[in-house]
Amino acid sequence: MRGAWCVMLVLLGVAGCVAGEEGYACGPFTCERGEQYCEKIPALGLAAYNCRELPDACKGASDTCRCLSAKACGDLCEDPEGPDTAVVTCDDQQP
Repeated sequence: MRGAWCVMLVLLGVAGCVAGEEGYACGPFTCERGEQYCEKIPALGLAAYNCRELPDACKGASDTCRCLSAKACGDLCEDPEGPDTAVVTCDDQQP
């Protein structure tokens, strides 16, 4: 439900929202550390964001980006808030 509140804050013009200890920012959403990764899809100067479930093999991994490296766009992974966070950027230039 936290993600829904973040979307509402963004729609109301409030900049961002606080993720807390269990989560990390994914655009207007909050992804759960060690359970989800953030998918960012840039388009026309904007970006769409989604929290996606981590594959079972990656849940609780010490280096989420390394674990996601075989996934589509996994080579474009960053861990902005530590190794248990992951933002994977996919755009229309990726195969």
